[in-house]
Amino acid sequence: MPLVTFSSDSLSATLDDAARFKVWRDRYMEAHGLLDIRRSDDQPFSLRFTFAPYGDVGVGQFEGTVSRVSRTAHDIAAGSNDTLCLFLNRGRDRVGFLHSGREGELDPTGMTLFRDWEPAVASGGALNRMLFVPIPRSRLHALIENPEDLAGTPLDARKPASRHLIRYLTLLTQLDETDDDERLNAHIGTTLLDLIALALGASKDAAYSAQMRGLRAARTQDVIARIAAGFADPTFSPDGVAAELGVSVRYLQDLLQETGTSFSARVLEHRLQRARAMLADPRNDSMRVAQIARACGFNEIPYFNRCFRRRFGESPTGFRADVSARNRSL
Repeated sequence: MPLVTFSSDSLSATLDDAARFKVWRDRYMEAHGLLDIRRSDDQPFSLRFTFAPYGDVGVGQFEGTVSRVSRTAHDIAAGSNDTLCLFLNRGRDRVGFLHSGREGELDPTGMTLFRDWEPAVASGGALNRMLFVPIPRSRLHALIENPEDLAGTPLDARKPASRHLIRYLTLLTQLDETDDDERLNAHIGTTLLDLIALALGASKDAAYSAQMRGLRAARTQDVIARIAAGFADPTFSPDGVAAELGVSVRYLQDLLQETGTSFSARVLEHRLQRARAMLADPRNDSMRVAQIARACGFNEIPYFNRCFRRRFGESPTGFRADVSARNRSL
């Protein structure tokens, strides 16, 4: 199942706010209506819903002028109820909740667990970002003893496992599409389950297995994300990334070796791809090749030229000339 997206941006601007929300809500309810959604009247209507399946686990998010999300008795009667749902407040303000006889508030990054076979309500201010992860009850039971007992209890988001879980979920919600690779999606789902189990308090044996899989996978994603963000800095190094993440350089290198690509190879590929894109962009025609190389993190121009030719089969100057010639012929 691909990424599901319902965005108010796709609605006609000729409709007023009430009509736009009605159209949005009807489309959502028809395709994925497991929750009752209310909007804020204090802001112009703007709302984006996304949902992505990863094996047995899903990741959904409401972002915008959603003021209230609830699972009513009607919703429960209409759908499968044998799931537990991890709910996270990803907005800037507190979100209140009522579930299983418990009432509380979640700070930004706060989270709690809901039983999908019981009504639940989460409500906030005018602008919110609410993330939810439905999980088959049986999958959590294999890792945690009586996980449903935690329902309606604010969970500690400061725990290392919780921080990794939040970072991993943030990465997934930033994707514009999902991959069709079932094995990859199942792996992502397993990683999510492991991190959730650790955040909730997995049993000793399950926690060990989850740590080996989940935390290691999450740390790998952290490293990859930091490479993508910092490669253009000429001083970028594994030492700096390792210090930032609080791990050893050897551990960082081991994580990347498991992906089949070393730290230096990943950095080099990012720099070469950025340089190729800049050379092909007419807006950079006034920049010399050496300037582009330095902007992409290369200190030594001869080294850049050798790497570019080895990667793309021609020199940077030749590639730029070929692109310019093709553009003129169009």
